[in-house]
Amino acid sequence: MMVTDNLWTIYSIGAPNFMHKVFTAIALLGEGGTLMRMGQIGFTVGLFVLVYRIATAVGSLSDLRQVFVAGVIFAAMFGTTTTVKLVGLVPSQGSGSAADIRIVDHVPWGIAAVGAVISGTGVYLTRRMETAFRDPNAIPVTQGGFGRTAEILASVRSLSLDSIPNTPRYSTITSGPCWPICATARCAHVSSKC
Repeated sequence: MMVTDNLWTIYSIGAPNFMHKVFTAIALLGEGGTLMRMGQIGFTVGLFVLVYRIATAVGSLSDLRQVFVAGVIFAAMFGTTTTVKLVGLVPSQGSGSAADIRIVDHVPWGIAAVGAVISGTGVYLTRRMETAFRDPNAIPVTQGGFGRTAEILASVRSLSLDSIPNTPRYSTITSGPCWPICATARCAHVSSKC
């Protein structure tokens, strides 16, 4: 789904330059062994805390399994690296291309996987919501309409009810004796006293 050509694809709606810098910094930490060293320190501290808890009869030897499972998961997520493809969906100013694509090597596998799943899900949901709710004349968010949310909401809000078939006509009465009736039923059926 998010893995193509052995690359994890992470989508960016906004600032692909900033994301490229962030992933380059993460890659430097991952490739240099800094993240694994931090994990080893955390694992060692966890073992010392567990030994102390066992010695004071608060913990049991079965707690040791949790520490080792956490260590294996951490090693799998941050001990191996992969390549990430950053795709900026919104075209940058002055560029004629539809997408800004950048490749970053040596990103820890866990960060790449989580980023790809979250960004892929976000882009999928954004495109589905655009299909369902976007004004036909508006620019899609994934094609440069980012940051124009207020304008999009205003354009949908200003649509005439006459242009939407099977739309009930509700009164604008917000107070008085007819308010509870008009809030729950079509006011055309309310008696003339209201």
